[in-house]
Amino acid sequence: MATYSLEDVRRVCKKRDAWWTMLVVDPLAVRLTRFLANWTSITPNQISLASFAMGLVAAGCFATATPHWLALGALAYHIGFILNCCDGKIARLKGTGTRFGPWLHYIFDRVGMLCCTLTLVGGQYVRTGRAEFFYVGFAVLSLDMFRHLNTLHVAKIRQAMCDSLGTAGLPAEHVGVVSGVEFQMALFIAAPLTGMITPITLVAGGMLVASELVIIYRLWLSTRECAGLIEGFTEGRRFGSDDSEAGSAVTERPLSGAGVR
Repeated sequence: MATYSLEDVRRVCKKRDAWWTMLVVDPLAVRLTRFLANWTSITPNQISLASFAMGLVAAGCFATATPHWLALGALAYHIGFILNCCDGKIARLKGTGTRFGPWLHYIFDRVGMLCCTLTLVGGQYVRTGRAEFFYVGFAVLSLDMFRHLNTLHVAKIRQAMCDSLGTAGLPAEHVGVVSGVEFQMALFIAAPLTGMITPITLVAGGMLVASELVIIYRLWLSTRECAGLIEGFTEGRRFGSDDSEAGSAVTERPLSGAGVR
């Protein structure tokens, strides 16, 4: 069996990620990944399943809506997220990933998010009788859906711009100050621990919306710049400029606003 070091694990970590992941989770996840890689034969999909199971445990705790169970739910959710950050690392480190893995990871994430949201706000409604929690739950699920749709289509447009410019790959990714990770940590860790479900959700949700709007604005700038580059390349060809030089200038010049994720 191969022996992996911490440096081996760090090499397969994402170069850019949510700040919560890099500062709070990865110091633990890297060491856990090393242990799992060296001492077990667990697969990435099995880790995804374990992460999902912890999410369901957290959802069950949230449903009780009592302070002690809410705290246990927050702890279970954080443990599940740590595991959630290990499956991809194991796959890249040991080369044991499958094409089915990313789909499984995504579906487990979305179902876990749904279950935790419904039990958190539902438990609060049963305990207090306040209808505001229905609106909080609707807002959370709507924001989560918007974020994922935005991510999907931003990636498609960025890829289309790269294809049209003839670049080999996507520009470097940039993560917003408040990404989906920080939003979930605020909702499923900070809010249960403090009992401030509605205020924390509103603040975190507002910051997530602002971050997504910045991403959309930068994407808009990128599309304008891309159109200008293509137009300049077309004009250069029309007037007989050297195609290779023009193509090189387009390929080598980065899109200033393209790296929006």
